[in-house]
Amino acid sequence: MILRIDIEKESNLASQMDFKRVFHMPLLYIRLLIFLSFLFIANSSSKAQSYHKLFDHSSYFIEVPDQNAQVSYHWIFDFGDSIYNSKIYRKVYWGWNNTTLLIREDTILKIVYALSPGAILELPIYNFNVSVGSIFTTYSFLQGTFPYQFQVTLIDSIQINNGTYRKRIHATCNTPPCVSWWPFSYKYVEGIGSLDEPIGIFYDASDPEFYLKCFNQNLTPIYTAGAFICPPDTLSILGLGDNKEMSMTLYPNPASSKINISFAQPQKNIRIKLFNLFGQELQEFHQEMGLKIELEIISSVNKGIYLIEIQTAEGQIRRRIAIR
Repeated sequence: MILRIDIEKESNLASQMDFKRVFHMPLLYIRLLIFLSFLFIANSSSKAQSYHKLFDHSSYFIEVPDQNAQVSYHWIFDFGDSIYNSKIYRKVYWGWNNTTLLIREDTILKIVYALSPGAILELPIYNFNVSVGSIFTTYSFLQGTFPYQFQVTLIDSIQINNGTYRKRIHATCNTPPCVSWWPFSYKYVEGIGSLDEPIGIFYDASDPEFYLKCFNQNLTPIYTAGAFICPPDTLSILGLGDNKEMSMTLYPNPASSKINISFAQPQKNIRIKLFNLFGQELQEFHQEMGLKIELEIISSVNKGIYLIEIQTAEGQIRRRIAIR
């Protein structure tokens, strides 16, 4: 009898242990699944947030061959912020046609907008928040503000100069005038833009054609087309060696015939120099002391983007300025 009871106790104890095992195993799996799900969500979230800005002290060097096989080269720079309708835009100067555009980048929606000539409309020029099959509308400012509808045909990646990869989007125009004249497509890269016409879409059969040769950002070469050797980005030295304590306001920018420079405190031994894209000094101005300077731009300075260097007894400041 005693033996039977002990056997029953052991049997009951074993059953309880098996029950606990069976009960705890699913809990273990559930906890593991929750942990793995958390890792997946965190990883997906970090990937979704890793967006490369297009305009962040950026400069483009483009090649423009014409119908006569004559090739010219031009710079595109972004050179400061501007506020319009309570939105912050980046001023972008295009050397080929002496155009200054206002560009706004929505890093959450991953869409890049530009104000149309005359600041009438805000129009999308790049959409990085797409998938294969997506249809979107964009604009080319060389062709006016006519809308072009594109469909994404492929999304892959391209290796940039530091060995990492950026997302590349292939899109084909599927609405007139593309279909009625000729079908064309274009490729654009996150954080760089179009590999052809850098600001906006590109006509394969247009004249002139545009080819992106180099792209720099924050003094760093990000993309180079093949073995092409780009010239030094003279204007990328902006901000290097600036006296951060010397407060100064420069306006208007773009300027036409005069540049106004206002200091927060009177400055001594003021020297102002104006340089072109090749680092050649075009104009120099000197004044022993002053709080506000009005600089007359000499007539030989053409429309374009330039570097202005302001030196005082307290230090120096460099800024990009557009002349129109």
